[in-house]
Amino acid sequence: MTSIRIVKREIDKKYLQTETQQIVSEVAKNMCHVCNLSAIVMPVEKLSNNGIVMEAIHSDANRTIHRWAEYKSFWDVGKRKPRKPIRIKCPRCGEMGRINEYKPDLRKNPENVAYFVAHEKLKGKWGKDKTIAKLRRCYIRDPEQRDTVLMKLGRYIPPKS
Repeated sequence: MTSIRIVKREIDKKYLQTETQQIVSEVAKNMCHVCNLSAIVMPVEKLSNNGIVMEAIHSDANRTIHRWAEYKSFWDVGKRKPRKPIRIKCPRCGEMGRINEYKPDLRKNPENVAYFVAHEKLKGKWGKDKTIAKLRRCYIRDPEQRDTVLMKLGRYIPPKS
C-alpha cells in the first residue's frame, strides 16, 4: 500500500514539474529577448547554422519589431554553412546560378542574412592579390523572390495567420 502512494507522489511531482516547465516556456515564448517586454513572438526563417531567426512584434503605439537568432545549442553559434552548392533558376533574371548568402551588417545585426545568385564568370579578377574571379550576381531583395530561395534551400517558415 505504501509503495503505491510513493509511486503516485512521484508521478504527481513529475506532472507538476512538466506543468511549471510549460508555463515558463509559454512566458518565454511571449517575451522579447531584446527588451524583455511582452510581445507576439514568432519564427521567421531558419539559418544555415541550425539557428532560427525570431521576430517579436510589440503592441505599443509604434508597433516596434525586434529580431534575434535562437540556437538549439551553444556549438551551433559560430558554425559555418556546409559547402554544398545549390543551383537554382534565378527568380530575378531567369538563368541558372548558384545560391549564396551573405550578412550585410555583421556588426549591428548578425542574424540578418541576405541572398544572391552567382552566375557566369566575368573578365577580370579582384581581391588584394587579384586571385579571385569576378562573377555576375543577382541580389535577391524582393520578398517573393526571397521566399522562393528559402523554399529551395528548405529554410522557409510559412507565416502563421
